[in-house]
Amino acid sequence: MGSRVQPTFNLILGRENVARFVLANTALVASLAFSAALATAIGSPASAEEAGAGERGVIEEIIVTATYRETELMKTPQAISAVSDALVEDLGAQSMEDLYTMIPGLSMQGALNGEARYTIRGISSQSGQIGYAPTGATVGVYLDGTPVTAALGPDNQVSGTLFDIERVEVLKGPQGTLFGEGSQGGTIRYLYKKPDPTAFDAAVNLGFASMAESDDMSNRIDGMINVPLSDATALRLTAWRAETAGFIENLEPFEEDFNTAQSTGVRGALRHEGDTVTVTGTVHHGVQETEGGLGTFRAYEALHGRIPGLEPKSEDSVDIYSLDVEWELGWATLHSLTSFTDREIPSVSESSETGARTLDYFYGGATLADPNDPACLALVAFGIPCPGWPGVFNLGGPIFTADGMNLQAISNQAQFYSERWVQEFRLVSPGDRALRWTAGFFWKDSEDHT
Repeated sequence: MGSRVQPTFNLILGRENVARFVLANTALVASLAFSAALATAIGSPASAEEAGAGERGVIEEIIVTATYRETELMKTPQAISAVSDALVEDLGAQSMEDLYTMIPGLSMQGALNGEARYTIRGISSQSGQIGYAPTGATVGVYLDGTPVTAALGPDNQVSGTLFDIERVEVLKGPQGTLFGEGSQGGTIRYLYKKPDPTAFDAAVNLGFASMAESDDMSNRIDGMINVPLSDATALRLTAWRAETAGFIENLEPFEEDFNTAQSTGVRGALRHEGDTVTVTGTVHHGVQETEGGLGTFRAYEALHGRIPGLEPKSEDSVDIYSLDVEWELGWATLHSLTSFTDREIPSVSESSETGARTLDYFYGGATLADPNDPACLALVAFGIPCPGWPGVFNLGGPIFTADGMNLQAISNQAQFYSERWVQEFRLVSPGDRALRWTAGFFWKDSEDHT
């Protein structure tokens, strides 16, 4: 089997009228970009000697807020990996799927933005794939301070888009004190760029990719606009749309490249920076839709039974509304975050034809016409009659179909949804004091149905 991801093409246009073209295999782009980023950050001795006093090739320090105050990454007493917006652009990363291999200790399973399981330092839930008995997540996920850790099982984590990101912070190890439940292994924080009242800005990102075993092209478009409304107020809007081509053929019924996906979304933020009070209101809406399935019986080929009118598909819709208020008191900063998250995941999934035939034999009344069939011989070895016998448990009754099967296909319909209100207050001391402290209150009301 060859690599699924083939050459990509990206075009990025920003305020400085910069155009960037990337044409390479994904793995090669990641390797070269990471090496270039390290070389640029560290610098060579020769360049350091030739540079001026303010350009000595010093490593640029990354500022993080993992302790709810701004600290230098190298001076923060925690195990943290922080990925800046510059590295995200150099890699051409569009989601955590394109980024997690660059972060030590972080693993990711699943596919697409709404079906992810994160593992940090090997800490993961034992199960979680069964919809009617989900387990809790062990890695917390936050979007701009709003907790979106899935209550629908660890396999349904939200993976934020990386366009217009300020940085991604991965906190390793238990984070229960500051980030609450579901963070035994660690916490992932997506921190997006804030509205800027000092200047107008806009950017567009176009991406195309081809996949082996696929006849179609994948594509993505992202756009951002930052509009100052006054000296202290600005509005920032971001929108995206992505289409992922399929690469699996379903043989019965025949469907070529039937595992397609589409993601659309918009995020808007309005921010006012006063002398002592800063208020930010954010609205996030994202929808991910998939068709087909990812299960195969051999490379790039699936064999599913089909119940008429029940095509396999899924939808993951996430709406987040948040109000963030920061009040500088001098001796401390009072931070209030109010958010509401509404998430719905309806889906229809199919079993393979083999699974349907197996259950039909045991429950549906399938008849084995060949007495030399291995399954039949195994039953006869235990003294169980086989030819002409209507199922092990005889739940299907008489057989009326031409092929001797009552159960032709199996489909599962699911409807998950979650509604969550969160209110958090924090009082954080200044970061330049010898004694630093944080006090807070957290309230969550979550209604979850699986």
